[in-house]
Formats: sequence, structure tokens, C-alpha cells
Amino acid sequence: MKNNTFAERMRQIMNDQKSVNDFSIKTGISASLLKAYLNGKSLPGVDNLLKIANSAGVRTGWLAEGEAPMLKEEAVPYIANAGFGEDYDLVNVVSGRSGAGPGFLPDDSVEMRIAFRRDWLQRKGDPRRMSLIRIQGDSMEPTLKSGDLVMVNLNLNYLDPSGGIYVITVDDHVMTKRIQMFTQSAKVKIISDNEVYETVERHVDDVIVNGRVVWFAREMER
Repeated sequence: MKNNTFAERMRQIMNDQKSVNDFSIKTGISASLLKAYLNGKSLPGVDNLLKIANSAGVRTGWLAEGEAPMLKEEAVPYIANAGFGEDYDLVNVVSGRSGAGPGFLPDDSVEMRIAFRRDWLQRKGDPRRMSLIRIQGDSMEPTLKSGDLVMVNLNLNYLDPSGGIYVITVDDHVMTKRIQMFTQSAKVKIISDNEVYETVERHVDDVIVNGRVVWFAREMER
């Protein structure tokens, strides 16, 4: 049966936990805030939504909106050698789009899977920690265009001092941007390659790094 409210889904999760205090330690979210979620008095932002989903092993789509399936292993399994031979692994294309613009809310449901040579994938990182996501918007042109498919190494969920293009969450929205760190401050520059868009400065604590873009593909246009 579908649980229609976030509080109901939280209670279903908590039925599998020893206590609110134990789950608070596990997620890093205060027990008082978890109780507010359970009682329907508050809703989490994206940061806490991801913490709860990851700690409970459920999909963010199910937790946020009740979309089936519930469990992550039902939704996004890592599949190796799925009919392509021992030299290939599959990488999930997740349905949520990353905004090269204002950003979009995350969605970890699988749209399809694409086969890559394992030796090539391993040069990019751990194949089990790769996701493919589509770009939407024009703020990263000409480097990335709307509709491009980018591969994100989820293990690289920290900012490299040398910079790079990352999928980040800022103010509850997911976006793909070039990030540059300040050497002697706690701020970062969020840069759009399209000069029409202004560079934004944010405190490092305001930026959640989901992973680094390590490859992209583009469909040919006539």
C-alpha cells in the first residue's frame, strides 16, 4: 500500500530502526528534527532527504513522493557482465536532470543502462560509483550543451583545489557547474562557462558535492 505523506513514509522507515536516537546518530540529523518529520510538522530539504534515504537504503523518489520501488537495490543495482561479456559493465542513466542553469531536484530512478568497457571505466574510477545524467539548460555552453549525457564519478564528492566540473546541490537544487576554490577562504566560485551567466560566490558549507564530471557524450545534430 502506498504511503501518501512524507510522515507516513518516515514512520515506515523508523519501524526498521532501533530508535529515533540511533537513527539520529546514523544520519547526523538531530532527534528533535527527525521527530518533527515523523509528526508531519516539518519537511526536509534535499540535504537531509539524501541523508535519510542513504541511511535507510531507500530511493529518494520513494521517500520524497512515494514513487515505487522503495528500496535502492530494486531501483539502481550495479550490473556487471549483463550479457555483454566479461569485459563490459553497465552504468545507470538516472532520470533526474542536472541543470546547467537554475538546477533541478534529484531523481535516482533508472532511465536505462549503457555498456562500457571495464578497463576504460576503471581508468575513470570505480564502475560501481558511476552515474550518467542529462544536462538541461545552456549555462555550461559551449563545453556542455542541453541534452548532453555526463558521467559522474560519485566517489569524487569533494572539491579538488585545481577545480573542475562538478554536479553539486545548492539551495535544494542539483546543477552542473565549474567550481573554483579560494585558496585562503571558505568560499568557492560557481562558474558557468556561458559568459551570459554571472559567476556566483558561496560559502563552501552551502555547496554539496555529489560527484565530478569525468566524461560526456553528445548526440549529433543535423
